[in-house]
Amino acid sequence: MLIAYSPGDWQMKVLQILGLMVLLSLAPCSALGQENSDEKETKVAKLIQDLKNENERTRSNAARTLGEMADKTALKPLIEALEDKSISVRANAAEALGKIGEKEAEEPLRGVMKDEDGKVRAAAACALGYLHDKAAVEILIEALKDQDKNVRFRAAEALYHIGDTRAVEALIEALKDEYWPVRMWAADFFYRMNVKSAVAPLIKALKDLNRSVRSSAARALGRIGDKEAVMPLIDMLRDREWTIRMNAAQSLGLIGDKRVVDTLIISLQDKEKFVQRAAAEALTRINAQEAVAPLTKLWQSNPDSRTRLHVAVPLAGIGGNEDAFNFLFKILKEGQLDRREYVAIALGIIGNKKATEPLIQALKDDSRFVRFRAAVSLGMIKDERAIEPLIEALLDSCPGPRSGAAYALRQITDQKYDIELGHEHAKWQEWWEKNKGK
Repeated sequence: MLIAYSPGDWQMKVLQILGLMVLLSLAPCSALGQENSDEKETKVAKLIQDLKNENERTRSNAARTLGEMADKTALKPLIEALEDKSISVRANAAEALGKIGEKEAEEPLRGVMKDEDGKVRAAAACALGYLHDKAAVEILIEALKDQDKNVRFRAAEALYHIGDTRAVEALIEALKDEYWPVRMWAADFFYRMNVKSAVAPLIKALKDLNRSVRSSAARALGRIGDKEAVMPLIDMLRDREWTIRMNAAQSLGLIGDKRVVDTLIISLQDKEKFVQRAAAEALTRINAQEAVAPLTKLWQSNPDSRTRLHVAVPLAGIGGNEDAFNFLFKILKEGQLDRREYVAIALGIIGNKKATEPLIQALKDDSRFVRFRAAVSLGMIKDERAIEPLIEALLDSCPGPRSGAAYALRQITDQKYDIELGHEHAKWQEWWEKNKGK
């Protein structure tokens, strides 16, 4: 899979909490039906037989399907299929062995890296990456010189997945490969491995003609955190591709150089909302107090509710800025419904206990959605002052706020595995009377 970008820390936290809230708000669902185990065994046995079929297409399809099923009983038949006379069968068998994920396949797959056909070698390289086979590192490094561009591509991808420092020099050289997926996976390797010796080549890669390579290089430079990359990354904030501008903003935040504050404030006005969010997150990392006013303005003027959430988190997170907190507390009390909801979420993500009292008050909001989000956020903050109000919230007339309150109580009291307490107000009240002050 090609990596275009990854969400920053605040953005990831926002996604996680939104996912949690969806789960808590859903009624229990019945399990989906699963394929009968006997039927599956019969199907696997038939596919294994098909690996010996006279028809090439039948053998090839069987190898591919066995990989999708990832059934370990097919391991040895697929290893045998690596010697099939058909290129497509050998390639599909190699890829299938990677998906099954058994160590027993590593040595045979290393041998397949000498196959006469590039398609088969590429599939074997991919499989060795899936298996994280460190014994294959030198073979994969050598494969970076293969005449077949797809073999080089899959070798670079595999080395990324394996994550072995022996590949550093070879992958620095691979940043110059004529095929862009090779260059991209090389840059992603340096992101994963945090390789400082790659800073200069990665700065050069910021000028790559391919956007995915530029994007990966920007991400890697942020992870490495070398200030030599600051000015080149500032230049990338003007790139025509928004994913690159976003990754550049995130990386500048990770590096944490104060020189970038004014430029990031300008990026708050970027036409792409994801760049705005990344700039807001970066300003939080740098703890740029001068960004509070521009962030407040963006909150007030931006029509996109999700962007307002991503702005609210940095507002609350910049060094505990009193003006920012007071602004958010006022919205939580008096703002429009969707704005109250997102502020309630943001305050939980930040986790500052200054927000405890305003969130307790929000447990009595007119909107059940705000009450629900306030309860969950109190669980994230874990302030014992919220226990009694949350116990009272178990009497809420709506199931959502009750579910949120029960979740929060389990988080604060560390009673995550006590299923007896559940959502029962009386049981929680009794438990608290026995344990209060301990």
